[in-house]
Amino acid sequence: MKNVLIFTGGEYPNPDECPYVSDNSFDFVLCADSGLDVFECYKKYFGEKKFYCPDIIIGDMDSVSDKSLIDKYKTSVLKKYSHYKDFSDTELALMEAKNIFPGEKKNVVLLGASGGRIDHFLHVYSMFSRDFYPDVWLTPGMKSFVLCEKQSCRIHALSIEDRISFLDLECGMLSVRSQGLEWEGDRFMGGLVPSLSNRASDSNYRNSKPVEVTVESGRCLVCVPYESVFERI
Repeated sequence: MKNVLIFTGGEYPNPDECPYVSDNSFDFVLCADSGLDVFECYKKYFGEKKFYCPDIIIGDMDSVSDKSLIDKYKTSVLKKYSHYKDFSDTELALMEAKNIFPGEKKNVVLLGASGGRIDHFLHVYSMFSRDFYPDVWLTPGMKSFVLCEKQSCRIHALSIEDRISFLDLECGMLSVRSQGLEWEGDRFMGGLVPSLSNRASDSNYRNSKPVEVTVESGRCLVCVPYESVFERI
């Protein structure tokens, strides 16, 4: 499994609140436009041993706050596009991620792209409904994982205040079964947000039991706090 990390613009988690990055190593790093600023922030925090330089810098480069950063990383592959392009910079980075490591399984992580203009945010969200999509989305306060049909997960180390949300990625085709949530019944189905701000049941919390989730049909984003542990099973 190859881990691919895409830094992009918009709001992003501060490095000190994002243990997912510190807990994982990455085989390939891309920066989409002002994602280069985000990369620089993470590099200053984690140091050069973790982030030396991006493998690819891509986009029209109109949003980078300091244009000298582009020249700083001379060993990176720079793919500069016209402002008059058919894809967003984040889309271009995702297209590049699709083509690297051909024939190998990839875990694509998108860091940033939260907040700001609602049309930009919804556009990024729509990317998770396509044939090739990020597997993980790191935003301020939450990490989100794509869970596909017949896939299951356990979510450990939840506090009673922690919230879990499920977002439908296939327009009403979603059916999810869960164990250990406060609001679940035997299963919940359908709707763009079949379960918003759910939490571990009092019983699960008291007994330190994980929440278990299975997607019976469709595909969804499972959104959990950074302090929790997400385990695919």
